Amino acid sequence: AYAVHEPIIAAFAAARARGEIRFADPDLAALSFVSVIQGLHAVPASYTGGSLSPVVQRVVGMMLDGWRHTP
Repeated sequence: AYAVHEPIIAAFAAARARGEIRFADPDLAALSFVSVIQGLHAVPASYTGGSLSPVVQRVVGMMLDGWRHTP
């Protein structure tokens, strides 16, 4: 794994251990998460309004809230 992935893997594994998320593979989740974030650089400026930061914030929130386990 790449150095940037290690803290994300650890965070996903800890969240899974606490029952906050439900996916089984923190390594795959981290790889997917980083890949999506890296892919955001291809989003056209016409969509971002010139600033990628709000789009990144929305996508991260969407991914994390969508993965959150609510019993």
